[in-house]
Formats: sequence, structure tokens, C-alpha cells
Amino acid sequence: MGQAETPGKGKCAWYDGDALARELCQLTPQEIAKFRSSPLLDARPAVLPRPELVIDDNDTFCWPAAVTVNKTIVMLYNRRLCHFARKAGSVANWNASSGTRMVVCSRDGGATWSKPFDLWSLGRWKASPLGMWGGAIGSHEGKVHILLREGLYVSADEGRTWTFAVAEPDFGDVPPSRVASFLCFDKARGLILWTTEQFAGDRLPHYGRKLRAVYSPDFARTWKWRDQPIPDDIPTDKMSFCELTPLRLDDGRTILFNRNRRNGTLGMFAQAWSATGWFPFRFALTNVYGWTDTPGIIHNPVTKRIEVSVSHRKGKGDGPQGGMKVNLYSIDPDDVFVRNAAAWRYEGTLVRYKHVFGENNCDGINPMSNVVLDGRHHVFCWAGNAAGADGKAGIFQYTRSLDTPAVREYLTGFYKRRE
Repeated sequence: MGQAETPGKGKCAWYDGDALARELCQLTPQEIAKFRSSPLLDARPAVLPRPELVIDDNDTFCWPAAVTVNKTIVMLYNRRLCHFARKAGSVANWNASSGTRMVVCSRDGGATWSKPFDLWSLGRWKASPLGMWGGAIGSHEGKVHILLREGLYVSADEGRTWTFAVAEPDFGDVPPSRVASFLCFDKARGLILWTTEQFAGDRLPHYGRKLRAVYSPDFARTWKWRDQPIPDDIPTDKMSFCELTPLRLDDGRTILFNRNRRNGTLGMFAQAWSATGWFPFRFALTNVYGWTDTPGIIHNPVTKRIEVSVSHRKGKGDGPQGGMKVNLYSIDPDDVFVRNAAAWRYEGTLVRYKHVFGENNCDGINPMSNVVLDGRHHVFCWAGNAAGADGKAGIFQYTRSLDTPAVREYLTGFYKRRE
């Protein structure tokens, strides 16, 4: 195994003994005390830009996406020169060694991680209609699938080894589409990527007004697509309705909880849902408010509720004010699929950074990566100072009990005592 938590006494000992982790985590001593003071919570670094892992000065590790297969966590991440500003002395924020393609695994719940593996070393597609911010990952019948703009990669042994699934797939007439966060699977349609249409924008690619499924019944050899217009009451603001995070329940019911609006605009997260797991979908704005990034979603086996992890990059909305943060919300599945509701219950603020996004080059959040393992809910986010021209960032793991009412009570009391 590769990186391990810094040895020390007590929970969150890394904060005292690991200078790089402490620099990048964007957590105050008071916030660390929140994790140290309760058995309901924990926090630790996962993958940091340590010298042996940095290639060609790509020291911003970001956009993690993780799944579980048996007892293993498999995580995909991006390495870049910086988030969006130009790296000092360079002509761009990326180079030939940048990109979403790095995979790490943990077989002990995140205490240690394997050496990162570069999927591109196995081969790359020459062309595909899939755009990219990050990649899409999914677990199906004991195999992990990772879909990037550059290829589909599969592991049948819990991430130990990988294969490049198909060298030259037939995409048919699949139009330009954005790679979202996670893959779904069913018997009729095989591998499904829930995404949106894409068209050229000004500084950034824009997302369109259609929910799209790009899917492959034969798992990557041939591809099909179908889409559905997004109704007019879901507002458009350039990047509206994008970066979908799907949750498919055991009975096939599917909900997509997603970022709505572009960076720099405040608004509500949106949802789309289908009792069949296929078109047509219903759409609604939720009551979950934020300066948004890609959300995460789970079905909690203890509370039996659907629960989401969402960002507020300006530190406003529900909970303590100031500092970029991740909030937790929940809803009864029947409220969604039977009563067509979109009102979620605020459960607490899981983690709060020192600064808001961009302040003192504070960067990160993007809490899309959520896994449930051994009775705990793990949320992977990135943090650092990569909003500037010469910063760096790493990936951190925040863990909580699945006893959401107990977590809510603790978080409420903690912040009340300190606000």
C-alpha cells in the first residue's frame, strides 16, 4: 500500500504531524476539534501531492470520484497544474501529464491507499463525443468501470489491475455530451452515463437544455443515446442543470441530484427522477440553496432516507456562516417517487473550510464522491490553495455515522456553542 495516515496519538493526529496535510486541508483547529470530539465523525487526508506523486509539476489533485466493490474503495482523481488560473511560468493550467485518469484503492476504509495508477498507460481513444471535467465511475457485478473522454477502463479484481475495454468503439450518432460523475447499469441498456448536451461557450463549454442518457448495451463496443428536454421552469444560466449525480435504488427507481447554474451564481440545486429508472423523468428545483458544485448522493441503509452532500462555496445558506462548506440534507424516497416532492431536510454542516472559495486562494469542495462502507458514510472532497496561479491541492476523506439524527444533534450543538 502507498500513503498512510501520519502516526500519532488520537484521532486526526495527521493535523498535528503532517505539515502538507495541515496546509492544504483548509480546516481550522476548531473544525478539527469537531472531528476529534465525537465518535460520530472523522477526517483524514487521502491522496496528497507529495513529491513522489507529482508529475511535471501537476500538484493540484482534484475532482475525486469513488465507489466501493466488496470492501475496497476505488477512487478516480484528476491531477493538474492548478484549478483554473495559469500556473506561474506556464502557458496553461495543464500539460501532457495533466488529466482525469489516476486511480487509487483503499482496502482498509481509507487508512492507507495504493500507489496511483495511470489509466492512460493502457491506451486512449483517438476520438469520442464525450467532454470532460472529470470522469465517470461505477461498480457492477464485482467489476469497476471508469468512463473517460479517452476510454472505458475495467477492473475485475477490485482495482488491482485494469484493462482498456475497447480500442475503437462505435459511437454511432451520439452527439457531444459531458462526462458526468457516476455510471449506472441495467439489464436492458447495459452501461448508462447520465449527462447533458454540450455546445461551445465563451470561457467554458456550456451545458444545454436536455437531460441525456449515453449508453452501451454491450459495455463499450457500440453506443446509443436518448434525451429529454428540460422544462422551462428549471432556469437557464449558461451552465444550468449539469454535473448530474445519479442514485439508482435496488428496485430501479432513479433520482438525479445535480448542480444547477454556473460558477459565480447562487441558486437552488435541482433534481430529476423516474420510478422506472428511464425516460420520461420529472424535474424540480429543490429547496437546497448554494453557490454550487457537483453534489453527492446515497441511500442510507439505517435511516432508509436518500441523503445528499452539497456545497456552498460562499459559506451561506443553512448552518454556520462563513467559510466554504459541505451541508447534508435528506428526504424520504416516497416523498420523491410517490408524492413528487423536492423539499429536503437540512441535517447539518459536515465540514467547513477556513475561507470561502477564492479567498486567500482557497479552493476545493466538490463533494460528489460518497460511499457507504462498514456502517459509515465517507465523503471525499478536495482542498488547497489552487485557486491561485501557483497553488496545490489534495483529496481528503470526511467520515460520519449513518445515524443521521445523532449526527444532526451533535453538529447543531457544536456550532451553537461556537457561533
